Amino acid sequence: RFLRSEPMPTNRVTMRQIRETLRLHLQAGLSYSEVGRALKISKSAVGKYITLARVAGVDCELAQSLTDEELEARVYRPALPRGSHQLAPDFGVVHQELKRPGVTLMLLWEEYATGNPLAYKYTSFC
Repeated sequence: RFLRSEPMPTNRVTMRQIRETLRLHLQAGLSYSEVGRALKISKSAVGKYITLARVAGVDCELAQSLTDEELEARVYRPALPRGSHQLAPDFGVVHQELKRPGVTLMLLWEEYATGNPLAYKYTSFC
């Protein structure tokens, strides 16, 4: 009865809290724990936002001068797509071939990798 079937979402820290985190840590010199207690967030969250701001090149003064939207765009950059140089096999065909008697993953990988310098290694193929 008291258990939820779906997990509760984590609330995102507001831009005001990020600004205050930067001010308390960088200007006031408080530790992550002290900043966390003052803002009622975890010290790991404080560290995360300090690191995100450093990577984005945002300090206290800049954070104060930016709008919420500009600060959010700098701190929460979109994830970069991973580039893969491997040539992916057709896993649908692999699945169908595995249904045939005597066909193994090792046999299919050897066929796939033969003459293919961009092929996955066996452990990644499996």
